[in-house]
Amino acid sequence: MDRPSNPRPADPESAYGAKCARLLELSTHPRLTSVALPVFPLADGTAREFLNSVREAGGETGGAAPQGAAGETGETPPQEAGELVTGYARFLRRQWPGLADEIARTCGPAPWIVRSSGAEDQEDNINAGGYDSLVCAGPEELPAVVAAVVFSGYGEHAVAQQRLADPDFRPAPIAAFVQPLIDTSAVSGPPPAPQETPRLGRPETDRTARLLAALHDHFGMARLDCEWVLETDAGTVSVTSLTEYEEGSGVVGQLSLGFGFASAQRLDGTDNSVVWLPGDGRTPLWRGEVLRSVQVKAAHLVQVRPAVAFDPAPTVQVLTDEDREVWEDTHTGRPVDLLVPPRQVAATAFLAAARLDDAWTQYLRLDARQRAATGHVLVERGSPAEHAAVMFRQYGVAVLRCRAEDVPESASYVLADPWAERCYFGTGHPPRARTVPRRVAAVPSGCRLLFDERSCGRAAEALADGRQPGPEAMPGYEELRSAAHLSPAARERLVARSFLPDPECHHRDGTAVTSPAFVAQAAAAALSLGADPARLPDAVPPEAAGYVRGLVAARASDRVAAVLPRCARLMGPQRLAAATGRPDVRPAAALARLDGRDALSDTVLRRLLPPVLALVDADGGADAALDPLLAVESLADAMDALDIHAADERDDILVRLLDALPLEDPAAAGELCRLARRSSLPPGETSRLVATAAADPDFAARHLALERCRVALSAADPAAAPRRARELADAYRAFARGPLLEGDGRVLLNLVRCDLIETYDAALKDLLLKLVDRPGPVLHQGYLGVMLAWLELAEAFGPTAREARAVEVFRAWIEQWQAGPPAEDHTIEEGASWRRLLEGAADAATPPPAPANAHRLHNALHQWLLATTDRYPAERAPAASPGSTR
Repeated sequence: MDRPSNPRPADPESAYGAKCARLLELSTHPRLTSVALPVFPLADGTAREFLNSVREAGGETGGAAPQGAAGETGETPPQEAGELVTGYARFLRRQWPGLADEIARTCGPAPWIVRSSGAEDQEDNINAGGYDSLVCAGPEELPAVVAAVVFSGYGEHAVAQQRLADPDFRPAPIAAFVQPLIDTSAVSGPPPAPQETPRLGRPETDRTARLLAALHDHFGMARLDCEWVLETDAGTVSVTSLTEYEEGSGVVGQLSLGFGFASAQRLDGTDNSVVWLPGDGRTPLWRGEVLRSVQVKAAHLVQVRPAVAFDPAPTVQVLTDEDREVWEDTHTGRPVDLLVPPRQVAATAFLAAARLDDAWTQYLRLDARQRAATGHVLVERGSPAEHAAVMFRQYGVAVLRCRAEDVPESASYVLADPWAERCYFGTGHPPRARTVPRRVAAVPSGCRLLFDERSCGRAAEALADGRQPGPEAMPGYEELRSAAHLSPAARERLVARSFLPDPECHHRDGTAVTSPAFVAQAAAAALSLGADPARLPDAVPPEAAGYVRGLVAARASDRVAAVLPRCARLMGPQRLAAATGRPDVRPAAALARLDGRDALSDTVLRRLLPPVLALVDADGGADAALDPLLAVESLADAMDALDIHAADERDDILVRLLDALPLEDPAAAGELCRLARRSSLPPGETSRLVATAAADPDFAARHLALERCRVALSAADPAAAPRRARELADAYRAFARGPLLEGDGRVLLNLVRCDLIETYDAALKDLLLKLVDRPGPVLHQGYLGVMLAWLELAEAFGPTAREARAVEVFRAWIEQWQAGPPAEDHTIEEGASWRRLLEGAADAATPPPAPANAHRLHNALHQWLLATTDRYPAERAPAASPGSTR
C-alpha cells in the first residue's frame, strides 16, 4: 500500500478518498493551515491484501474471517462482517506493528480519532453518516478501531444508505485516516446546562465567514458543508456550516453549533443553536433557547464536502394566496419549524419519529414505492445540519420539527408551505394544491437579531425620559425589513422576535442570563442611566412590560414591591428581593408575568411562591425554579383560551398540579412540569396526568410512547400500517398497566381510549378510500391487518365474556377476507346496528357467515367501542363561564 511514510501519491483522492484528500490539501493552504489538523492517511490496500489472503486460504485464517468474505463478490451477513473486523485487526497487528508509532509522530500521542474516507462527500452522493468514525483511546486499541472503521460500510444501515444512490452497491473496505482527538475536558466555567447552546461573538462569526470564503475559493465549490471543532472556555463546541458563496454577496447560509463531541452532526441529549449568515456584511441572526457566550481558544476544520442540495434561497412552488386560505379553512394548520424545506409544496405521506436519526433509519427501511410517496418527516428534536438532515436534503424530503401531540389523530398527509411558515394536516385524498413559484429564503424558524446594552444607547435615553422607542430604533431594522425572499408576515415576525422579549430565548454571559431582545437590553441600559425603576415598565411596549418588571426586580431589588406587588404582599418584600435580585433574570420575569395575571388568584400564588423561592435560593436553582413557574403559566394559558372554567375550578386545577410536583426533587419535578406543558388533555385532566406520573416513575415515558405510536400509525403507509397498529395496541397495554388508572384515574384512561378509537378509525378510513380507488393486495391486506390490530386493542380494553366471543368471530371473518380478493362493493347496510352484529356473532352456536364486506365490520367496531367507553363524567366537566348552570 502507499504508506504515509513514503512519498504522497500523485492522486491523493484516488488513494485516500475525497474526504481525506481535501483535509490533506488544507495543510498546505497558507490561509487555512491555522485551522487544519494533522492527518495520517490509511489507504485501503492493506485491507484488500487481507481479503486476498482470506480468499487464497479458502477462508482459513484461524477463524478470523469467513470464506468468500471479499465484499465485492456479494452480500456479507452481519455476523460475517463482525468476523472481518476481528480478522483484519489481527492481520493489521501482524503486518504493521509500528503503525501506532508512525501515527504518534504525525498526530501526537493518543487519544486519536480514526475517520472514514470511503464512498462519501461526493457531489452526487454525500452519504453523510454512512460510515463510522471512532475514538481510539490508546495504541493497544488501534488495530481494532481501524478495522471497525475500514469495514464499517458492511453494516445493514450503511449498505441500505448507499443503495439509495446505487442500487447495485456492494460493500468493500474503505480508506481511513487518523487525526488528533480534541481535548473535550478543558472547561474553565460551569459546564453547559442541558438547555444551553453555544453563541459566538460577532468577531468569531466574521472570522468563520472569511475562512469559509477561502474554502469556497480554494475548492472551487459554490456550496459547501464543513464541520468544525472549537475549543472554548465552555468545552468543545461542534459546528456544521452549510453555505453558499457568490462574488459580491459573500457567504450566505447557516451554522449549527452544539456543546460536546460531534453534537452538530448527531443530536443526543441537547439541542443546537443556529446562526444565519445573511451575506453582504449583514448582522447574523441567531436561534437558541439559552444562548451561552463562549470564548474560542482554537478552531479546527475537520471536514469539507460539497453541499449541492443546500440552497439558501431556493425557488419553490408554494401555495397561491387564494389556495392558502382554502387550506386554512379545510385543514388543521400549524406553525412549522422547517429543518429541511420541501423542494416543492405538495401534500404527501409522512414519517414521524422522536429524533432525526430514528426517522432516517425508518426511511431506509421503506421500499422504493413507499419512499416516493413520503415527502415529509416529522421529528420532535433535530437540527438542520445533522447527518440525517443532510441525507433527507439530498433526497428532497422535507423535515418538520413538531411535537407528537400537535399531530391530529386522523392525519394521513401533510403539506408544508415555507412561504407562510405553516403546515397543514388532512385525512383521506389530499386536494391538489394550486401553487406559484417563489424564491424562499431558508432562514431557520425562530431566528432573530441579538442585542446588548452597548447597542441600545439612544433607546435607553428615550426610555429614561419616559419615551417609548419603536422597532425602527433597532440597529439592523432596515436589514430585517428588506430581507430578501421572505413573506411580509415572516419579516414582521422576524422584527417582533428581535424587538420584544421572548420567554423562549435568553442569552447567558457568565452568570447573567437576560433577554437579548432590543427592548430588554434598552431597558437594562436605561436602568444603568438612572431611569426610575418603578416607571420603566410603563415606558416600554405592553408586550415587554412583564419582562421589564422582572428586570427591575432583579436589578433594583429595593423596588421589588412596586413591580411585583402581589408577590411582595404574600411573601414580604425582603424575602422576595433576596430571591429575585440575581443575575439570572428568568425567574423574576416569570414571576412578573404571573403577578400581573388577574385571573391567577392569591390562592395559587400562595401555594406556588414558597417552593419556587426556595429553589431559586439553591445553587443553580434558577432552572429548577422555572419549571413549575412555566408549567403554571402554560396551564393558565390553556384555561384562558378555553374560557369555560370558574375561578374556583382554576384554583383547584393549578393547586392540584403544584401538589403533585415533588419539588424536593428538582429533576423529577422538572420532567413532570415538561409533561404538563406538552399535554394535549383538558387542563383538569392534565393535573391528574401529572399526579399519576408522579406516583409512577415510568408513566410519563409510557404516555409519550403511546403518543408517538399514535402518530406513527397515522403516518404509516399501507404495507407498514398493520405493524404500526399492533405497536400502538402494545403501547396502550403498557400504558394502562398498574392500579393508578383505576378508580379516579379511569377517566384519564377513557380519554386516551377515545383518542385511540378515532385514530384506528381514521387509519382504516384512509386505507379504505385508497382501496376503493385502487383495489390491490397491499391495500386490501393493510386494511384488514389494521382491523385485526384494532381487535387486539379491543381485547386490551377488557371486554365482557360475551364481547370476547364476538371478537373471536370477528377475527375469523377477517382471516377469511384475507384469504380472498378485495370486495367489489364496500357499502354499508342502511340501518346497520353494531349491537345486532355483535350479539349475532357472540350468541350463535356456530360462527355466522361474514358480512358482505369488511367495511361493515369496521363501522360496527367503531360504534361498539365508542358506545361502550365511559363518557366524561359530568361532575368533572368545567363550568362554562358564560351562562353556566353549574
